[in-house]
Amino acid sequence: MATIRSARTKDGQEILIDASVIYSIDPAKIIELHINWQSRFQDELVRPAARNTIRDAASQYSVEEIVSTKRAEMEELINSTLTEAFAENDLVLVSFLLRDIHFSEEYAAAVEQKQIAEQQAQQAKLVVEQKKQEAEQARQVAQGQADAAVIAAQGAAEARLIQAGAEAEANRLIAESITPELVQYQYVLKLAPGVTTIFIPTGNQFILPLPGAPEIPQ
Repeated sequence: MATIRSARTKDGQEILIDASVIYSIDPAKIIELHINWQSRFQDELVRPAARNTIRDAASQYSVEEIVSTKRAEMEELINSTLTEAFAENDLVLVSFLLRDIHFSEEYAAAVEQKQIAEQQAQQAKLVVEQKKQEAEQARQVAQGQADAAVIAAQGAAEARLIQAGAEAEANRLIAESITPELVQYQYVLKLAPGVTTIFIPTGNQFILPLPGAPEIPQ
């Protein structure tokens, strides 16, 4: 027996349930069934029992649960309830098949809008993540450039220190190498080319003879 039943969920949403109920008469109780129901058992027992069981089961779940995680559980609840109800009235439930669930146009539109909103939110999240990655890449590039500038500055400073040290050491060596004789010699070299000997008063320092000049007798 196929049936489509209107029901309301726990959260007040109207749904249409398309289901099939397959049953048989208990051979051991066929006489009791005939006495109690004659030929009315399908219209007055099976259909009302299926309708009420489906409605009661649907009312225990929200529409979101029926759509997603609780559909199989609801189907099993209907199956077990109908099995018990039929057994009490000389019938055997062969199977209950929940074929489809239809929703109101309003709910279908709401679901569609929700899906669109979720997709937009997901897209926005991806954009934000992309911007974060771009910002992180820019930060890393800037950090790398800053690090390179620091390293270059440190290298230049160290090079300058080395250069200054070398200059200071050179000046020290030059200062140590300057003697009075060397100063006199450099002075003499800068005199006129024709000067070969210079006499100074007694008691003053003697100036060295020019290179190539004859020695002065003492």
